[in-house]
Amino acid sequence: MELSISSTAFHYRREDGKLVFDPEGGIRRCAEAGFRYLDMNFIAAGREGMPLAGDDWQSWIRRLGARAEENGLTVSQTHAYWWMNEMDPETWSRNEAVVLRSVEASAMLGKHPWMTAHTFSRYNENGYDAAATLQYNYELFCRLLEKAEAFGVRVAVENVFNIAGGIDYAAKAEELVELVERVNSPSFGICWDFGHANMAKADHLQALDIVAPYLRCVHVNDNKAKTDDHSIPFFGTVPWETVMRKLQSVGYDGDLNMTVRSFTQTQNPQMQTEALRLLHTVGKELIRIFEEAEEA
Repeated sequence: MELSISSTAFHYRREDGKLVFDPEGGIRRCAEAGFRYLDMNFIAAGREGMPLAGDDWQSWIRRLGARAEENGLTVSQTHAYWWMNEMDPETWSRNEAVVLRSVEASAMLGKHPWMTAHTFSRYNENGYDAAATLQYNYELFCRLLEKAEAFGVRVAVENVFNIAGGIDYAAKAEELVELVERVNSPSFGICWDFGHANMAKADHLQALDIVAPYLRCVHVNDNKAKTDDHSIPFFGTVPWETVMRKLQSVGYDGDLNMTVRSFTQTQNPQMQTEALRLLHTVGKELIRIFEEAEEA
């Protein structure tokens, strides 16, 4: 198991009381902290006015790739752009185009990376429309996979939690499995986010049993099941010793991807490096628990 880190941990830094978007500098800082594998998250970068949404996005991606290579980092995972559901059709179309752009960006950064993507919920006059939601996501991920397979990228659908007016789908392990089995592609799997599962009040062990045949990635972060903090493991209520042993028992063989942001990205550069070092130490402790479970 390799330890990787999401760019959400470092793509902002603090400067004079403000957060500055600086993923290139953050790549250097996470390398200084000991990380060697990287998950590049495109959510912030894909918003209007940000680099992935601009005309010169390919140059920006090439710079990120060069920074990673200079600092000895391998991009093994990425995260597609995502947005909340409610918006006019024109804006929706623009945003879906950035999701598709994320595929090409992923291919430019890594060799056969796993790209995590979110689902979307659909509504009618009576509220949440389960049938339309399943159909929309089936069609969306088929389009994503058509492009992804052409670029050598693999896609993993991520579990979420219910947000009023925004998300009603994919909070349950069974819904992820239903979608993956309907799409039926070897390039399509599941990413399990432990913080999101905690917010959804999921039974972690039962859920891992359900998704195990399709589990390709994990997002490691913590919370107290009240807000989606994306905090450092052991700072919330996720039972880490138990879930790491469960990951071992279900045969998980992917990276351990640290998707912490609240603990690290609000620091100035010097303090951010120190925070990342602690995050690296915590990740290694989780891997130790995982490996000792194999030996037992």
